[in-house]
Amino acid sequence: MRELDKSPLTIQAYRTDIQQFLTWLIEHDVTVTKAHQVKRSHINEYLRYLANKGRTGTTRARKLVSLQLFFTHLVKEGVIPHSPAATVDRPRKERKPKQYLRPDEYTKLLAAAGGHPRDFALLQLFLLLLSFSFFYKLAFGSVKQSPYVYLNWTWSTKR
Repeated sequence: MRELDKSPLTIQAYRTDIQQFLTWLIEHDVTVTKAHQVKRSHINEYLRYLANKGRTGTTRARKLVSLQLFFTHLVKEGVIPHSPAATVDRPRKERKPKQYLRPDEYTKLLAAAGGHPRDFALLQLFLLLLSFSFFYKLAFGSVKQSPYVYLNWTWSTKR
């Protein structure tokens, strides 16, 4: 792991991920006693187990990367002939539903900032920019199709 040029915290996270997988494997399949006995199905089952425990796709993907690095290392060292993690599909990141301010929340927010002119002005500017981006997306479909590019906090035309 040290040759990966990763931070100590990343290496520790990888180590923890591998230990958690091995602990799960011992608890769920007592017939696996050697590294070459670990199958792709074990890793897929472990990822399903994590999903059922409510772990996000991002967390499961990181744990899979840890396992892929571990098994790749075992292949390089000649311990196993091939990595069971090499062809496992990476879990996808879940899309969180967009959250919107309800009219009553908007009113409460403005009322809270109303006693402070600077805060009120900043909040109004922020809400105006949010409205602008909403209508801008309606008009152009996406920022990629727009005639403007947002760079360094200023709007400028493409050159």
